[in-house]
This record gives sequence, C-alpha cells and structure tokens, in this order.
Amino acid sequence: MTRFRYRGTDDQGIDRTGEFESESLLEASRNLRERGIIAYTLERADWEEISTPMDEIDAFSYFNRSLAALSRVGIPLPTAIREISKGLRWGRFKNKVFRIESSLQEGKSLAEAIAEAQGAFPAYYTAMVQAGAESGNLPRVLHAVARTHESHRRVRRAIVAALAYPALVLLTGVMLTVLFVIFLLPGHRILRAQVQHRTEVPEQGSLYGLPWEAALPILLLAMALVVGCGLALWFRQSARGERVLFRIPWVGDMLKTFTSARFFGTLSLLLQSGAALKDAVAVSVGASGSRQLSSDGDRLVARAAEGQKLSDLLRDSTVISPEVVGYLLVAEDAGRLPDATGQLGEMLTERSAGASDDLYVVLFPLAILVTGFVVGSGVILFAADYIEFLRGFIFWR
Repeated sequence: MTRFRYRGTDDQGIDRTGEFESESLLEASRNLRERGIIAYTLERADWEEISTPMDEIDAFSYFNRSLAALSRVGIPLPTAIREISKGLRWGRFKNKVFRIESSLQEGKSLAEAIAEAQGAFPAYYTAMVQAGAESGNLPRVLHAVARTHESHRRVRRAIVAALAYPALVLLTGVMLTVLFVIFLLPGHRILRAQVQHRTEVPEQGSLYGLPWEAALPILLLAMALVVGCGLALWFRQSARGERVLFRIPWVGDMLKTFTSARFFGTLSLLLQSGAALKDAVAVSVGASGSRQLSSDGDRLVARAAEGQKLSDLLRDSTVISPEVVGYLLVAEDAGRLPDATGQLGEMLTERSAGASDDLYVVLFPLAILVTGFVVGSGVILFAADYIEFLRGFIFWR
C-alpha cells in the first residue's frame, strides 16, 4: 500500500486535506470521488519532488504546473481552470484564463480555448497542448512546459543581468562626469577669470546657454544612447542584425547556445508527445525566438515533409553548432531522437547559464575600470587646472 496526500473540497465547499493509503494513484483518485471530495492535488506522501524556488515561478508556470496536477487526478478541465484562476493575481493573464474556462464550458477543446485566448500565452503553446491532448499525455506535457519555461526564464534573467548591470555602472559613471562638467566646470572658469582681473568672462561658443565644454558631453551621450537603441532594435528585429550579434566574441556564443536550448527544449516536448517532425520543427522555430531560424523556417519544414532527418535539416544552420548536429546524427541512427533533443535542451540551457555567469565576472570588473577611468580623468583634469589656478592666485597676492 502507498500513502497519498491530498487537498481539495467536499460537496459543501469546505476545504479538506489529509493522507490515506491506497494501492495506486488511480485507486486513490477513485476513493476521493466516492467520498465526495474534489481533489486539487493528490500525490504520494513518501515522495518529495524537487521544488522550484518561488522567485522562478510566474503565472504561466503556475498555470501549467497546477493544470498538470489537477488533470492527472481526473478533475474536469473547466473545474481545474476555475480553481487555478483563484490563485492568480488580477490582470491580463487571469482574464485570459477566465476566457479559457468559458470556451471549455461551450464544449471546445483546451487547444481551441487557448488559441482564442492568445496574447498571454506563447505562440507555440497551442500546438504543444494539442500534441499532448492527442497523445493522451497532457499532464506530462504541461509539467514539462512549466519546467522548460522556468529554466529558460532563469537563464534569460542571468543573461540580462550579465549585460545590463555592467552597462548601468558605466552609464552611471558617464552621467556623473556629465554632471561634473555642467555644474562645476563653468563656475570654476568664471572664478578663474575673475581672479585674473577680468570683469567679464570671455565670450565662447554655447548651445542653449551652455558652454561647449558642458554641452559637448551631453551631445555625445545623447548620440550614444540613440545609436545604442537603434542597434539594439536592429539586432532584435532583423536576421542580419542577429547574424552580426552572434559574431560578437563570447556574447554571440552565449546567445546562440541559449537560442539552441529553446529550440531543442520545445522540439523535445513535441516529439515526445507524438508530433510529426515537420510540425514539431515549425513550432520549435517560432519558440526559439531566432530571426535566422525563422527566416529558414519554411525551408526546414518543407525538407522535413520530404522525409529528411533532423540532422540534415540543421546541417547548414548558422545557429546550431556542428557538434550538436553530429550528436543528433548519432541519436537518429540509434532511434533516440526525442530523448536526445531533451538532453540537448537541458545541456545547452545549463551551458548558457554558466556562460552568462562567466560573462558577468568579466564585464563587471571591466565596467568598474572603465567607469573609474572616465570619472577619474575628469577629476584629474579639474584638479590639475585647479592647482594651476591656486598657484596663480598665490603668485598674484
């Protein structure tokens, strides 16, 4: 006999929790229904799943994990969706969940309901839910979706932190230098001119009332911000920009690894759910977020429909590395492609997370050094000029 732990409500809507022994999970679920208890969760009491830190769980992960648990014990989907919505915060996602419940009440399938509620869910999510439902393995697919989403979210945050925090430190240093030039340098110039018996400060070029030595750093900073935003938009929105971004040493390798991890993570879920290779490739290309893969999406799907192997499809890709293609070739010959793509997704996710940590270790001290050089240069120049001013003042007295 196995001991199970449950949480649910009875016929009167009163919350019930407890533990009991049963021969199997199916028998335990049947036992609860006979007692008039609708279980929200039902799991083995002697088995502890590795928990996910709460800061890694967002509404999408919570939705998938909860729906997987409730559907596993046989709770009807409309009831499960309604109970899940009670644990969500008010907002767009919760409104979409309400819409899904309404569509299910109208007799539509879960995939159709999610398709009508697009906007709060990833574009590839409908196809994954449909594949899980058709294969009769929806709980496993939903749990895998949540786990993969949490891993990718954690790595994405690490990459953003590795790039954004050093950039913020550098920007702070530049802003301090600009403020120094604006507020200290003009006053110092006026004081020096007065000490040298000048009744008026010599006229110099200006921009909107600011002297050129104060206005020039502001103009350069504004130009740098505009150029930086333009490049970021180009890198994100075009395949050519992404190709240039991927060629940047270290950063490009890290981003290509993370893109490959997203591609193979989604591909593994679909293949394990019984989806055809051409359909799985079409959805995975969109889930990868890569403009290069998306531009080649139609060609990859067409070649997959012709019966070509996955390793042949990705052999000419500039995103997927040759080592990964070689691994896929061996896995296909062994008949283990679904498992191999899952292992690749997990391995590449961990590798991109490690690369982001290494990048942060390098960029942060470098940002500190550059910031110190920028700020220190301004201070030294001002100090040297001020020392010269003091020497002239003492000689004049």
